[in-house]
Amino acid sequence: GHAVVVIAAAASAHTVSAIAGGLWSPFRAGPADAVRRWSRFGYDAYSRMSEAGPGAGVRMIDVVLVVDDDAAPHCWESCAPAGVGRVASIEERPDAVDAARVMRVPSVDTAVHLAYLRERLELEGASFVEKRMSTPQDAFAHAPVVVACPGLAARELFTDAEVEPVRGVVVVVEVAAPGA
Repeated sequence: GHAVVVIAAAASAHTVSAIAGGLWSPFRAGPADAVRRWSRFGYDAYSRMSEAGPGAGVRMIDVVLVVDDDAAPHCWESCAPAGVGRVASIEERPDAVDAARVMRVPSVDTAVHLAYLRERLELEGASFVEKRMSTPQDAFAHAPVVVACPGLAARELFTDAEVEPVRGVVVVVEVAAPGA
């Protein structure tokens, strides 16, 4: 029921977000109860999007998590539907790893997914404006309610020198099935 205007310094295809890796993971956040709720909501939403086909840019993949005790569920498992985690077989474990679990999680091809989200928003009547904001107050010229998602640009936009990237390395490894 609200008019939505997405304001961005550049089209999503020309941002770091379009080349970033996207892997569902409840990570470095709190409070724990809220993180479980938010993570489960995200897991379910991405899982549904994966069923929309490759145009959504989301697929479900198996991730191997190295753990201290593979008999105990990994902390991520408390944020996902029951049954998505299991003990990794010897063949699935990296060399020299004694304990690992496999968990089926959403993986996002961000370039494809951002285009998919834009298309969905446009179909719902949202508009897009390419404009760099100099201050948070600039956004209020366009709307009485603002949701700011500037990513690393928050350092400049909110004059906060402590903003820094937390993670930035994505390695994709395809493992051949045993005996293949």
